[in-house]
Amino acid sequence: MKEQLLYQLLKILKHNGNVWNLINEGYEFGQVTHFVDELQTENYISTDAEGKTHITAIADAFILGFEANNGIRNYSKWILPRSEMWHKPIGLASIYIPKE
Repeated sequence: MKEQLLYQLLKILKHNGNVWNLINEGYEFGQVTHFVDELQTENYISTDAEGKTHITAIADAFILGFEANNGIRNYSKWILPRSEMWHKPIGLASIYIPKE
């Protein structure tokens, strides 16, 4: 599993989020459940006696390490880093004509 996907899944599980972002990225529900099962076998998440899912200390350490390595600051932790959304700034000599 890629680190980006692992990070997204752990953030979703940590904050009781919605998996629709993953579905919109092209994953299927079956794949997401397989990923969650994989996280449980790798001890990133655990289930308590009441049936609630929690992330473990291993997952917290991964999240902190991923955020440190990718420069995710405190004010932007709710924004997932996606390199395909970044654009190079236009040059100073470029002319910008906005659409109406």
